[in-house]
Amino acid sequence: MPSVTLRIPTPLQPHSDGNASVTLEAASVGGAFEAVGEQYPALVQQILTRDGAVRRYVNVFVRRSDIRELDGLATALDDGDEIIVMPSVAGG
Repeated sequence: MPSVTLRIPTPLQPHSDGNASVTLEAASVGGAFEAVGEQYPALVQQILTRDGAVRRYVNVFVRRSDIRELDGLATALDDGDEIIVMPSVAGG
């Protein structure tokens, strides 16, 4: 199974014990969220809905592409890939 890194943005780091990244083994983006959810369930709750879909205000990138333009949570991962989570930021 590929070893990948999940990059966690600063606003979500309180849900990962302050970690900016987590290295894990997963074959797909959905599998990566499943794996990280075992250790940090509150983090995954910020990224995915109860139905298991990526929240509307969260963007997830693999190889510089939004997974919505790829295969969504079924997007396959290669060894060394980085999953980058980017919540939308609003302000005024």
